[in-house]
Amino acid sequence: MKYFFIDTNNFISCALLQEASHGPETIDKLSEVLASNKTKLLLPEVVEIEFFREVDTNYYSIEKAVKSLTKNLSDNFPSLLNKDKDDFIRSAHDILKKRNDAKIIAKPKIKSLFNCKNVIRIHLNSEIFINAFKRAIAGKKPYKYSYCAECKELKNVINSDCLIFESLLYKLRELNEKAELIFCNNNIEHFAEYDEKKKTHILNHELRDDLPNGTSVKYYRHFAVALNFEFSAKIKKADIQEITNISDSISKIGKAFSESRGPFLKELQNIISPTVFDNIIHPIMPSLNPSILNQMKLYSDSGLDQLRDSLSSAILDSIKNFQQSGLLDESKRVQESGILGRIRKINDSGIEGTIKRVKKADQQKKADDDNKDKK
Repeated sequence: MKYFFIDTNNFISCALLQEASHGPETIDKLSEVLASNKTKLLLPEVVEIEFFREVDTNYYSIEKAVKSLTKNLSDNFPSLLNKDKDDFIRSAHDILKKRNDAKIIAKPKIKSLFNCKNVIRIHLNSEIFINAFKRAIAGKKPYKYSYCAECKELKNVINSDCLIFESLLYKLRELNEKAELIFCNNNIEHFAEYDEKKKTHILNHELRDDLPNGTSVKYYRHFAVALNFEFSAKIKKADIQEITNISDSISKIGKAFSESRGPFLKELQNIISPTVFDNIIHPIMPSLNPSILNQMKLYSDSGLDQLRDSLSSAILDSIKNFQQSGLLDESKRVQESGILGRIRKINDSGIEGTIKRVKKADQQKKADDDNKDKK
């Protein structure tokens, strides 16, 4: 029999649109696969408890971060670019609204999923707790060692990851059959290792070794991918943007800006055209406040890639609008009204040619005078 395990982080990803192809519609596809009797979902009680606690906690963290970012943008954005500032703030609020809408739809779907047929709920019991405690004090995966220097003892000896894995072992032993386990977990640090031959992540060997005899396992980071490969469930990508190279550049920009303006300018030049940089970005640099880009770095570090990506797109769109609006041409005209403009007018008027002819005549006269003196 094929059994499906999906960790808390994947369910949260569906509720908050944290990955491509993860959304409320992915839960619908999972329900269809379970209804077809092709597989059964192993659901540790810990996963259920964690989801309904963390989905709201994670959303409120995103909401707090968005409000902090929009406040920084509002307070520090260049006053000459108010329209662009409004676009940035609107974009951030749209991202937040999409997450909230998805969360409202996903929570009842997931609650209904947990109660449908072909879902095997694994309730916590004393045996699971004791085995999780033993796993932790032995330092075996997925436990992450944590030591309190002040109290000189281990911290959080019984953690949720150990409880989840021991719950799975408990149920697989109870089933006592040759099972095929589809293991979906995005926490590669604690649950996976990289297979150089296969060029992909697999379940960590410490975890594989503890599975009951006859149990085979396939590891996936994202359960939308597992649905596709294991059950041919085609899933439309959720209404989010893929992470692009520009989002990574913004993270680098924030770091460079925090160190000095020099590296920041260099990094900025690497991601936009020289013309736009010279005529738009560089003139407004004195009015930019470091906290804006430092805030973007905080978003990068917190893992809010989709929000960061949206803001990245907004930057490029703003620059494109700036070019299309004719302000770039106006910038050129302003430059030409200065010294460069006067030089250009001199060239166009032919005066420069006259000056050259006068200089040439003077040089010729001097050469003639020198020849007379020699004679």
